[in-house]
Amino acid sequence: MIKEQTRKIGVPGNGGAGEHGRDSMLRAVGLRRSDAIKLCCRETVGGLVHMADRPLPLADLTIIDISTVLAGPFAAQLLADFGARVIKVEHPSGDPMRRLGLATNGVPLWWKVLNRNKQGIVLNLSTPEGAAEFLRLAANADTVIENFRPGTLERWGIGPEKLKEVNPDLF
Repeated sequence: MIKEQTRKIGVPGNGGAGEHGRDSMLRAVGLRRSDAIKLCCRETVGGLVHMADRPLPLADLTIIDISTVLAGPFAAQLLADFGARVIKVEHPSGDPMRRLGLATNGVPLWWKVLNRNKQGIVLNLSTPEGAAEFLRLAANADTVIENFRPGTLERWGIGPEKLKEVNPDLF
């Protein structure tokens, strides 16, 4: 049985360097081309199936990301990269990352990087309507990621105790 790897390495059809570059990259990590193909694919009765045909490992998780700036959005981005459904909740004035750094076509690059693979919605969590909609989302979520100052969620009526009321399994 071949141990499946999650990192991609240079294999035919993977883009990047030419044949010589791919072979030297493979040699650098101690692999032959046939080994690399086996690492990026899995064996089945009918032959090789590309791992892209297989569901990602976190595909059955739903994450609500209400965090801002770097640490929280980055953690949620990693979960999204591994297949989790991540719902990014932004304040009506926009995520602070929308105002930082260089932009392409009016969209800041840092915001694009940290929020790739996420679904976005706008909620004002400090209003009763926004808090109620957030609690409705949390009732069906597996995890909430937040990085507000202590007491902020409680002040809005959506603190940990309230979240546990609507979803006892919430992490």
